[in-house]
Amino acid sequence: YKKDIIVDGCDDILVSLAECCHPVKGDEIIGYITKGNGVSIHKRSCINLKGIDTRLINVSWNESSESDYISKLKVYTDGMNDNLLSIVTSASMKNVIISSINEFNSNGKGYNIIIKVKDKNNLENFKESLRILPFVIKVELDN
Repeated sequence: YKKDIIVDGCDDILVSLAECCHPVKGDEIIGYITKGNGVSIHKRSCINLKGIDTRLINVSWNESSESDYISKLKVYTDGMNDNLLSIVTSASMKNVIISSINEFNSNGKGYNIIIKVKDKNNLENFKESLRILPFVIKVELDN
């Protein structure tokens, strides 16, 4: 993701996206200077950065990048039917790539979904397309 992130004052530095908060292009981000692994990019709201005020560096998105970004969702449904086809169809219509879907139970049926999106707008549009499905109770980021 080196070409996707602009790190203040640094041209040649290792950059990685944090797996704890899965930032996607368009999120407000901050860099954390790791010991030996370059800069880890986090959402500014990431709980893992709470209380940390050292080793942070300003970073920004390279708006011309065209990478896909991983995001994780939890989709809670009423559990009445198997709704995978509707979820996959919504993803296809919103140009979202589904990497994996796992079922879980929580007073109905739920799905853990790992997806690839182009940016925050793409992610939000997909989440909204899921929310309006009649069997969906709730959709949330799984960070």
